[in-house]
Amino acid sequence: MAWDDLANNQTISFTNLKDAVDTGVFSKKFDISPSNEQITKLDAELLVNLDTSFSPYASKSYNQLVVKSNLSCIVPFASTTNIAWWGIANNETTSSPIQLLAGFNNNLDGRIFRSTDYGNNYSSVLIISDALYSIKFMPSFRHASYLTVPPFVSVGQGRIVTNSNTNCSSWVTVSSPTTQNLYAVAYNNIGVGIIVGASRILKTNTSYRINSWSIVNSVTATWRGITSDGSVFVAVGENSSIITGNAFGTTWTTRSMPPLAPSNITLTGVAYHTDGYFYAVGYTVLGALYMMRSNDGGVTWTQYNPIQSGPLYLTIPLCIESINNRLVIGGLNKQGQIRDNVLTFCTTTTPGNIRWNSVVKDANSNGFDMAGSDSPNGYYSNF
Repeated sequence: MAWDDLANNQTISFTNLKDAVDTGVFSKKFDISPSNEQITKLDAELLVNLDTSFSPYASKSYNQLVVKSNLSCIVPFASTTNIAWWGIANNETTSSPIQLLAGFNNNLDGRIFRSTDYGNNYSSVLIISDALYSIKFMPSFRHASYLTVPPFVSVGQGRIVTNSNTNCSSWVTVSSPTTQNLYAVAYNNIGVGIIVGASRILKTNTSYRINSWSIVNSVTATWRGITSDGSVFVAVGENSSIITGNAFGTTWTTRSMPPLAPSNITLTGVAYHTDGYFYAVGYTVLGALYMMRSNDGGVTWTQYNPIQSGPLYLTIPLCIESINNRLVIGGLNKQGQIRDNVLTFCTTTTPGNIRWNSVVKDANSNGFDMAGSDSPNGYYSNF
């Protein structure tokens, strides 16, 4: 039986637990062999990452069988000192173990760290003089000087950089037409790349090439997130800002918030989901979660209110991605997933006020990885 089909009071088999890992409900410690045998608390703790302080789980003896409602996921994480992570990227497949973190240190020098083991361990591969805020894999694109290299593009304080070899150990600067902060990157399937930032929207000058960019829009807004469904681009930002662009990235139209929306929402992320909707996340002046969605290419929006499961309510959401038929959201001290209209939380035992700034599909599982910071320190999770 699939994990989703279990009732909360049903005991769990090894097959059920494996399905929960395969669908991204839990992250595994070890491979799980399918079996109809029911698992004990000890089995569960040995096989997957769990919140062992969760009271229904903690009250069990290790030799007792557990039911579905006893288990709450926990996200393993690691940290770096004096480097704040804002972006995370990989090729989102199992074909490459390379994963990258982008951010900055105490001196606001941009930093990129590389993992060659699917995000378990990292080492430095780039230091530049301007902070980096985002990084994106653009698999069909190329730099004119590095035509055999599938590029990652990282952006920041007026900077654009890309890897110059496939293993991402070497990086080069791409000429930027602005000195304004740049915060997010997106592309579509006809070879158009877009970068957004403070009062700037940039576009690639040549299809499927990342070596030349120009400013195509200078609307006074700070754009924090951008995505595409292949036909249109949708960008969101501060002060309730929404804008859509055509597939060529040449025409941009300002859009409106849903009726009765609170004023001055800070919109931080947008994603196109498998249900045909664009979903955007943001927060009110009080930090409360605000979500909205559009099924007409970002022209009109309606407020969206998923059910928040459990006591860990999400505040100040900072990123959203569509991963394996679910929406994954990172925010202040929280990581969560929306499945079947229910937002459930994955517990992270991080200290302080961790801002989970960026999320990507885990290349080695059906889970997700996040980058975060409580400046000046950085954190990354490998779910």
